[in-house]
Amino acid sequence: MKVRHGKVVFQAFRWTVGSDQEEDPLWAVEAMNRGQLSFENSGTPKVRLQIRTPMGTLNAERGDWIIREPDGTMYPCKPAAFERTYKRIGPLEQTSFLAKLRNIITRRK
Repeated sequence: MKVRHGKVVFQAFRWTVGSDQEEDPLWAVEAMNRGQLSFENSGTPKVRLQIRTPMGTLNAERGDWIIREPDGTMYPCKPAAFERTYKRIGPLEQTSFLAKLRNIITRRK
């Protein structure tokens, strides 16, 4: 989805790992292919999404929002902070790749 903070528009999706995940954005799939996003503890209840940034690796937990800035930098955001900070303004493209990957991870639990 597209979100706004002040005058800046960002892209974001909520990473739930489950069937309740609403969006699987193409930019996240591309980031996985580049190694910018990866999984830690895949196939376990403690799975986390790792986000490689110029400042180091950040970890997202189930339910966190993944924010992508206009320059491509990504970072996790806790749900309460997301709701206070960003205004939802539109949908994103979806792809089935992350949905399939999410199903594989969920089945391994």
